[in-house]
Amino acid sequence: MISVCTTFKALESVKANKATGPDNIPAWVLRNYANVLAPPLTAIFNNSLSEGVLPMEWKMANVIPLPKTSPPVSIEKDIRPISLTPIAAKVFESIIMKWVDETIEGEIDAKQFGGISGTSTTDVLVELVHMWYKATDKLNAYVRVVMLDFRKAFDLINHHLLLDKLQSYGLPAHILRWMATFLLGRALFEICDRYCVSVIQ
Repeated sequence: MISVCTTFKALESVKANKATGPDNIPAWVLRNYANVLAPPLTAIFNNSLSEGVLPMEWKMANVIPLPKTSPPVSIEKDIRPISLTPIAAKVFESIIMKWVDETIEGEIDAKQFGGISGTSTTDVLVELVHMWYKATDKLNAYVRVVMLDFRKAFDLINHHLLLDKLQSYGLPAHILRWMATFLLGRALFEICDRYCVSVIQ
């Protein structure tokens, strides 16, 4: 179970200027009143975990269009949708993700760089260049490289396969149950010029 101390530390680490979600609770409120909010939020977090249910309000997100280029030419290619969920939900997610990271740390391939804390594209480049130099040490040796880029890769992940994989890594049943709830039944509010233009269930 989550301790009040863990929640307090997570609240204290929230950036004061973080954008709010549909609940419009500013980050500075959670950060500045962490000592008051930590006990009730801890109770909500623990109840959510034990029941395997996430409050529907925490599954809602404001989707803000963020241009990749200025001015954007194509809506599909040049606009990145950013989902802003309630900050309290983000705090909860960060606590859960710390548990997940600690549980699956030894299971992840040493050559995995994406999504791993403390790694970057620089690490990948260093590893690849080293492999290429090593492979071309011999006379007349060459390297063929095929690089693939999956467009919107995270959107393509099958949730059932993800949960099966996490189960194979030894994640507890109550965490898996919670994650299934987390992934399903989300509501997105498309926001343009501070107005909600559509709702996606």
